[in-house]
Amino acid sequence: MNPERLMQVLLAPQISEKATFIADKHEQVIFSRGAGCDQA
Repeated sequence: MNPERLMQVLLAPQISEKATFIADKHEQVIFSRGAGCDQA
């Protein structure tokens, strides 16, 4: 996926208790996605 498309799909990092738990335990970051994007 090209960088321009990623900027349209990934809006912002998700900040929540669950997202923080996943980031700490699995070293992963969760992002909010655009309304027209499907989950792949």
